[in-house]
Amino acid sequence: MPKAIGIDLGTTFSCAAYMKGDATVEVVKNHYGNKITPSVVHFGRMFREVGEEAQAKRGSDPQNTVFQIKRFMGRSADDVEIRKRPYPFEILSTRRGDAAIRVTPRVEIGKEAVESKTYCPEQISSYILKYMMVLAIEEIGCDVKDAVITVPANFNNAQRQATKDAGEMAGLNVLRIINEPTAAALAYGYGLNSQKKRVVLVYDLGGGTFDVSIVRCQGLESDVLSTAGVTDLGGEDFDRLLFEYSSAELNERGITILPEEEFGLYKSCEEAKKTLSVSERATIELFKNGKSCACEITRSTFEELCINLFEKTIECVEDAINEARVDKESIDDIVLVGGSSRIPKVQQMVRGFFGHKELKFNIPPDHAVAVGAAILAESLSSNVETERSSIRGAVKLADVLPFSLGTNVSYDTFSVILRRNTQYPTSNMEYYSNGDDDQDEMHFLIIEGESARYSENRILGICKIPVQEKPVGENTVMTTFSVDENGILSVHVKDVDTGEERSAKVQTSRLTDEERLAMVRNARLEEEYEMIQRANYEARTAFGEAVHSVKRTVHKTYSDEKKAELKKLIEREESWIEGKNPSNEDLIARASTIKEKLTQIMKP
Repeated sequence: MPKAIGIDLGTTFSCAAYMKGDATVEVVKNHYGNKITPSVVHFGRMFREVGEEAQAKRGSDPQNTVFQIKRFMGRSADDVEIRKRPYPFEILSTRRGDAAIRVTPRVEIGKEAVESKTYCPEQISSYILKYMMVLAIEEIGCDVKDAVITVPANFNNAQRQATKDAGEMAGLNVLRIINEPTAAALAYGYGLNSQKKRVVLVYDLGGGTFDVSIVRCQGLESDVLSTAGVTDLGGEDFDRLLFEYSSAELNERGITILPEEEFGLYKSCEEAKKTLSVSERATIELFKNGKSCACEITRSTFEELCINLFEKTIECVEDAINEARVDKESIDDIVLVGGSSRIPKVQQMVRGFFGHKELKFNIPPDHAVAVGAAILAESLSSNVETERSSIRGAVKLADVLPFSLGTNVSYDTFSVILRRNTQYPTSNMEYYSNGDDDQDEMHFLIIEGESARYSENRILGICKIPVQEKPVGENTVMTTFSVDENGILSVHVKDVDTGEERSAKVQTSRLTDEERLAMVRNARLEEEYEMIQRANYEARTAFGEAVHSVKRTVHKTYSDEKKAELKKLIEREESWIEGKNPSNEDLIARASTIKEKLTQIMKP
């Protein structure tokens, strides 16, 4: 029978696992005997290489060796999170503006040139997933089709959809897209083998992403209370800081680092980082013309270089706690996962934040996410033999939305349809009407964020629907936002009068990690700020409704004189708000004045 597997598709390393017949979880080994495989793809003249073989080509053929592709998923080519890092391979923009990678495999002298090829991030990720699937098939000895794939908790809809697409491109039946810390919490709860409810904080610092989730666990049930994180912070960023430090040190000594020497230095920085987890000092070496040019770094210097990034993770921990509406004392267990959680300063800061509470390392940090995904895969797969599987259908998960979702309404107002930290799968419906006379089409922006003003949030897509030309407020469109079990959003709109329907899925995103963190910290998680935003929304809605009331009245009066007065009132009020930033008090007062003037005009 085919097996179900869990795959942790990581930024720097990937890992796969499956459940054995004795209900234990086994982590798949690659051809080198390692349980984690570099998330690297090399494009050669004849074939592609994945994993260690591809990693080895980063030094000799960097232009055709793609790494950190997870950071490109669901992003545009001009995204600041892509452009702020130097990559040796060529990054292009598709016609839609999405990021793509172009490679031109090298050829030997005298041989026919190979054409350049362009790949989207989903394709390159699918090669990694395919490789992990093949490794699993070789180890298990039977076919593998069903899989659960993990993503960072703060991945948006476009990134989740891109990951699901990559899995399907790899030939996998993607059972579920699950958040990485949720998977780790499931693995931890499964290992406890206890039916007692425990509130667990999962601190997941990997090679390229950071997530923190607060989860209520009870056996095979995991109820996510909140999540926070940064999709562009991890071990690779610490390596980059060490690379910049050592480059500056060597340059001061008159040593120039050539492009072909950069990867060797980068690898030495990665090794130095690992050494500093067990030693107070480490050496970073650059091999030039067969000779070693070295510089030394201390653990304290390394901690100073990275302290801002470390502090960002603690800020996310605070955000998650506030959003979950729990206090530090009510958290039973603090579970550290992800390879970078081994850094002593990280452990010290987390332990200090919780009053020196004991940290849990029950599962190897590099394997925890894949193990949790494998447990869920076993539970979900219809191909698993029922008599063999003791957990078939037993896993119960309730994850939450990382951001609020909604659409735009008049006067720069964000109408929230699904609020942040709503458990999914979920669906919610709202009714909207036309804001202007004689519209033949209504446009619904698909928006993600926390500000009361839609202009301060991020547009994920658009859904358009034709409508009958009617006076303002007389068209009614039912708008439904649905998030499936994978956290992927679909939008459906229906004209109530004509029955016309349209649907849309989010395909692109322009969010950066800093913007995400800013939205979480400065809007949603601070209760005071949330209250301000809600008040702003209510004030703008009051103003908008007052103006729309006047517009509707225009069509109900037969007096030319009154019509003229009403149109002047509309023109004056729309001119007043245009380009301005009125206070809530001014908006409410203005709305009240509009109603009074409307009453006066319409008096017999």
